[in-house]
Amino acid sequence: MTTPFTVADVATRIAEIMQRTQGMDPQKLLSGTEFLALDRHFDSLSMVEVQLLIEETFDIEFDQKAFSDISKMPRNLQQLAQAVFEQLAVS
Repeated sequence: MTTPFTVADVATRIAEIMQRTQGMDPQKLLSGTEFLALDRHFDSLSMVEVQLLIEETFDIEFDQKAFSDISKMPRNLQQLAQAVFEQLAVS
């Protein structure tokens, strides 16, 4: 299935979500700065909150454990946007 979004579109929308909910600078997110470098308190609970908003925004659903393990969760916006883009492609 093709998606009407590019990875860059997805990244921009996620950056907006993370600015609103986590107070992160979208430009730093888009430049590839790791989440923990932007907020040392960013953890798996923070990621689950972001994940739920991403699912709502893009009308997709991730496996519930997709981002709950901090060692496996995306470390920066590019990794997260790629994961969302791939989910969009199979939805």
